[in-house]
Amino acid sequence: MIKFPEEFTNIVKEANARHASDMDAAVAEASQHIHSLRNFNSLVSSMVEKGIRRTIAEDRHAVNRGIKYHAGVYTQKPKVVVGKSNAVMRAAYSVLDYRMAGTTLGELNRKQLLEIAGHEKLKAEGHHFNERLCGLVAAEIPDNKKVKNALTATKLRKLFLKSKGEQEENTDEAA
Repeated sequence: MIKFPEEFTNIVKEANARHASDMDAAVAEASQHIHSLRNFNSLVSSMVEKGIRRTIAEDRHAVNRGIKYHAGVYTQKPKVVVGKSNAVMRAAYSVLDYRMAGTTLGELNRKQLLEIAGHEKLKAEGHHFNERLCGLVAAEIPDNKKVKNALTATKLRKLFLKSKGEQEENTDEAA
């Protein structure tokens, strides 16, 4: 990347700050100011020379890579095989060592994983039921009052069934 003279970059930054949302205006202002500098010709000459040096360096680099490629330098096997580095292995083992159901993830087989998944789903459903029930009951009682003092058994049963997604069939039986 070409490093521009500080005077040049300061002018560009100031124009950009004044026209933060209009690039064309920022370019026009910076260009006008830079063209009016006394040392404009030497500035342009310096930038052109830096551009030429950069182009030569990139060309030489491309030629050197071509020579090395054809000489077989870039066809050698890599020193580090993907997936075999210590960092990758540590990351993999950190996941394999994840604890669940009294063991680690890496030690489980398919059957065990499916059993654990079933148990975890049942636990999650229980937690979701509790969340729904707590929300429904909390909406019915005032602050600082206990459920047993705020709701009748009938009302609590209705909320319980509602949180399960069921309707009470016989209202006489519930009372």
